[in-house]
Amino acid sequence: MNIPNNHLVRRLFSGAIPYGALACILLAAVWFPTPDGRPVSAVFLTWDNARFAAAQGIVTGLGALGMGLILLSGGIDLSAGAAALLSGIVTALLFQSGASAFTALGAGMLAGGALGLLNGSLAALLPVPPWALTLGTLAAARGAALWLAAEAPVPLPDRAGGLAAWVGPFSGARWMPCAPGVWIVLLGAALLAVLWRGSVFGRHAAAVGSSETAARLCGVPIRRTKVFIYTLAGFCFGLAGVAQAAATGQASPAGGSGLALEWIAAAVLGGVRLGGGAGSLWGALLGAAVLTVLHNACQQAGWPVPLQQIVLAGVLIAAVALDRLRHGLCAVNTS
Repeated sequence: MNIPNNHLVRRLFSGAIPYGALACILLAAVWFPTPDGRPVSAVFLTWDNARFAAAQGIVTGLGALGMGLILLSGGIDLSAGAAALLSGIVTALLFQSGASAFTALGAGMLAGGALGLLNGSLAALLPVPPWALTLGTLAAARGAALWLAAEAPVPLPDRAGGLAAWVGPFSGARWMPCAPGVWIVLLGAALLAVLWRGSVFGRHAAAVGSSETAARLCGVPIRRTKVFIYTLAGFCFGLAGVAQAAATGQASPAGGSGLALEWIAAAVLGGVRLGGGAGSLWGALLGAAVLTVLHNACQQAGWPVPLQQIVLAGVLIAAVALDRLRHGLCAVNTS
């Protein structure tokens, strides 16, 4: 028979993982030395660094929300980083052409949404795994980005400083404790959570993630739901790409290669199940916070970028392993 309260045990275990990971990072940060020999905690555990880390997490948070939507519905999008890259380049080019900030920002988000619409349409019409579809659109999006940028970074002009202020850690008003973009991420998470939990679309998307076959038998419009999910996620990826370009001051066609894996790791670490059927968007955002703190601790310790990428790979492997473990708890039987 099934172990009593097994579902409750699984939920408690799943919910505790991001908090445990964050606690481990904070504890480890106390022992890391900085390049000048001081403990990382002397720099890491400060209010200014907290504001800096929050601004760093804007791109990761937006991407994790979009990826969480797709994973919760049973899909996956390997082209998410390329969508962000393409969106950043479109925004930078429009700024250079003299377009207004509203037009440049809107076009960047539309570029991400258009790629999401393409991914959703292909996933709805073709009997091909989503990872294979989005691997193809990843190559197409990167090619389009390279072509538009003429294979060179596209700098943002000085008049784009207002956009950069939204993602700057110390660019907000005195009464604002962190970058304005952080509040945009939180507001977006709240709106998406309400949409997921309180709308017909959300119920349909959750049904598709739990069992596409059962959802089809219940009359759920599978194709329309998939198209809407990928398109909505594409807008999140597009906004993340615009935020990244604003933070770095340029859109480089050589960037964005590891963003999709980072966003997948964030969502899974936050409790979103690979293959759908379990998790939440707030969990995905919490996973993004854990990864952001990890990146920040590595930077404060002076670790080189290649080593940080190795650490991220380890986190991704651990997140997938924990995903299998926590969701395997409900399958444990005794006789």
